[in-house]
Amino acid sequence: MLALALLVTAAPLFADPPVSRTALDDARARWTEAMELVHVPGMAVVGVKDGAVAFVECLGERRVRDASPVDADTRFYIASVTKTFIATTAKILEEERKLALNDPVAKWLPKFSLTGHDVAKSPTIEDLLAHRPGLESTPIVFRDAYTGQIDDDVYFRLLGDVEPTGVTTYSNVHFTLAGRVLEVVDGARWQDVVAKRVFEPLGMTRSTGYASVLWGDDDSAEPHVGIATGAIAVPHKSDRTMHAAGGLGTTPNDAARWLSFQLGDGRVNGKVVLSPEGLADLRTRRSTVERDTILPWFSIDGFALGWQTCTYRDRPAFGHGGGYTGATSFFLFVPENRVGVAVLLNRDSTSCMALALTDAMDLLLGLEPGPMLMERVRDTARNADWPDVSGPSTNPALHDGALSLAADRYVGHYTDETWGDVEVTLENGALRVRLGDFDCELHTTGVDTFEARIGTVRRFPGQFYVDDGVVEDIGLAAQSEREILFERVE
Repeated sequence: MLALALLVTAAPLFADPPVSRTALDDARARWTEAMELVHVPGMAVVGVKDGAVAFVECLGERRVRDASPVDADTRFYIASVTKTFIATTAKILEEERKLALNDPVAKWLPKFSLTGHDVAKSPTIEDLLAHRPGLESTPIVFRDAYTGQIDDDVYFRLLGDVEPTGVTTYSNVHFTLAGRVLEVVDGARWQDVVAKRVFEPLGMTRSTGYASVLWGDDDSAEPHVGIATGAIAVPHKSDRTMHAAGGLGTTPNDAARWLSFQLGDGRVNGKVVLSPEGLADLRTRRSTVERDTILPWFSIDGFALGWQTCTYRDRPAFGHGGGYTGATSFFLFVPENRVGVAVLLNRDSTSCMALALTDAMDLLLGLEPGPMLMERVRDTARNADWPDVSGPSTNPALHDGALSLAADRYVGHYTDETWGDVEVTLENGALRVRLGDFDCELHTTGVDTFEARIGTVRRFPGQFYVDDGVVEDIGLAAQSEREILFERVE
């Protein structure tokens, strides 16, 4: 639909459509074909120009199980695009004189310490927002984003083992730290700080940082993955895994508000939310990385505050994407042309996203969309290795010879101080393994070996280690291909 009747607080409407209906219909036909080819259930494509909504195209279904259509108020999970909201919130707090971006992180987080690092030379908040410190911790990200087995004590204990590289490196850790700074500064959860400083003044009434709100709403885009016959829903994140580096949901309407704000002068309905100088500062490059050519006409070469610095069709641009099992999103804007695009999907498909992003941006720039990306989508569909979901699982406890001991001997608590706690339970005669939000059915692969399955497509190998008639450990390759050994706790 052409969003000329859309009421957007932060984006006045065009008197005349900036994109022809025919061109938009042609693009919509391509997007629909692409969705069918790579099994994307639902997608929304948002375009803004000169502070107004150019179009909000809603395609497909937010839930395949009941054929619920996507609409302009459907909530989508946007994953790492969250980082742009954290950075903007921090800048607003600086203008409120509640913090300074050049404050050392240690000023606000006394528990903050790093291996071999002088706390007096602590990275600043600005460093975090531009990914300059080079802080990486797979265990922190695993707990934060997947299992939810994390609190401040665990977070800072694990962070204490991290040595900063000083090399600009994209990392969730930078923004989960920044989120903790916002919480201390404002005395509220990071989700509520963002809501107060950004969502409320911009009129983004259906954006949220709570999974219980996002997916507790009937009008939400359920996450899906593609399978040979179409798409199937997968488990979504919980409140405890909605972290400050990737924990927000928004809608097509609210995405238009966000883009219009970033392209504007910092005022909404005449009220200053952020000064023009503050907005310009958000877009000032702070760090550079080796140029990553995403597409022949689109590359990323560094970081401003939250936003990645980009080049699109030889124009300076700013963007950020987000991806997680069952969700893909990308926001991109070109200030010199005052145009911006957001693409929201309820399936993890970069090929479909890239097609819609390029088509929409080119339409706003008055360029003729090319055929290359549609061919890429077709190639992706032809070469897709769809997951096999045909066979039912055979639980080790229900399969003769799959266990060397009685099933109840495997039940218990297992732990690893880095990766977390595993619970093995026996329910209705079947063994289950729980690693926080990873609640796994088991499929036998041999004596005391199994495949742990979460939902339909997340699968990883595991093994019970038995010694002298006792299950001593459980091994899970839950992170990449490395086996993590969890020791039994008596």
